[in-house]
Amino acid sequence: NVYLFLPTGSDNMTTEILYVKDVNSPLMRASTTYQRYHHMIFRNSLWVAVNFAALGVGILILWRRRLRDREAFIIVALSAAPLLSAIVTSAVTTAMVRYSYPTEIGNYLGAALLPILWRYHFLNIKNTPPASIINPTI
Repeated sequence: NVYLFLPTGSDNMTTEILYVKDVNSPLMRASTTYQRYHHMIFRNSLWVAVNFAALGVGILILWRRRLRDREAFIIVALSAAPLLSAIVTSAVTTAMVRYSYPTEIGNYLGAALLPILWRYHFLNIKNTPPASIINPTI
């Protein structure tokens, strides 16, 4: 059971008390459990560190290849989106936690695409088309 005290009136001296009954249904417990695990997995500083690692590796590869790498450019653009979003948001409004789908996509997709850079640039594995595409015989 929760009691909420809301200041009302023009001088905020009048207090209104609201009683909120705690709902303990199976769906509420499932929702709470899901949110707990979601926050534990996706709302931690590890994702920020991985995003900055992807941004750093992408910038390093772009610098080494003189801005001629398509994969590294895409990963740098995706990884820079949360950083640039934070800069613009903090310059315009007060700092608070905001949820934004493009920022979330930038956080997780940059980290998910990091193995592409690892494969092409550090392991030197190239994608070559099969022989049937190079020399088609019809």
